Amino acid sequence: MDHIQSRVAELIDTLREERDALKDDAKDICDNYWAWFTQMNKEIAVNRNRGNAERNTGTVAPRVRHDGGDIKIYIEWSVYRTLPWAKKNIGTKESTARWGKRIKPYQRGYTRALFERHCEPWELEQAVEAEEMLNKIRIALDVVHETIVKLKAVERRFENEATSN
Repeated sequence: MDHIQSRVAELIDTLREERDALKDDAKDICDNYWAWFTQMNKEIAVNRNRGNAERNTGTVAPRVRHDGGDIKIYIEWSVYRTLPWAKKNIGTKESTARWGKRIKPYQRGYTRALFERHCEPWELEQAVEAEEMLNKIRIALDVVHETIVKLKAVERRFENEATSN
């Protein structure tokens, strides 16, 4: 392995470390949102049991997922509302209450209008605020992912040239 190949390998390793750091930042934001989300839903449930049903429980929360390896990291929002067709499937994969149903973003991404369609009014501002932070991380993750993919292609090209000579 010559000097250039080792530099490319170092760049890939550095980018993977940065990707992991960005993923951790996104998970922290999601965890903080989730803690707030569950606390508010518990308070609403307690009030509902006392007969004070002023609000509905919250329905949307973000999550970070990836398929393992060098696969792209996704930051997405899901609806955690028990839908009529899913009540019979509680505890199974089909249950939206347990696993959530992914919210497909608009072409412009997760916008305020999209959140207005899915959120309860009391959770809207918190969701929009969290998405503003997550969107910056999502953009950075996309660039890091594209760069890793291109560098790995260069790395494979160097390896193929080395084996053919």
